[in-house]
Amino acid sequence: MTAKKGISLVADHDCVALLTDAWAGDLQHEGLVFRPLNDDLLLLRTVLLIRTDNASRLVNNFCQDISSAVQAERASARVRLGCRGA
Repeated sequence: MTAKKGISLVADHDCVALLTDAWAGDLQHEGLVFRPLNDDLLLLRTVLLIRTDNASRLVNNFCQDISSAVQAERASARVRLGCRGA
């Protein structure tokens, strides 16, 4: 969902929208309030979507780099939480 779509939905209906800081940072709309959700335990689950027939070396390298970075962050988080075997 784009920020514009989220603002439109919230402004016109009784609902809420979750936006990233990048989207919400510079936005203002009369009658709406933006509140940051800052919590170390708040997780946003994401997926990486690529085509199965994509043979691009650049895309393949990007996917491998992202996967390695996520695995390293998970390992680092386990160490910080004292969960080395988890």
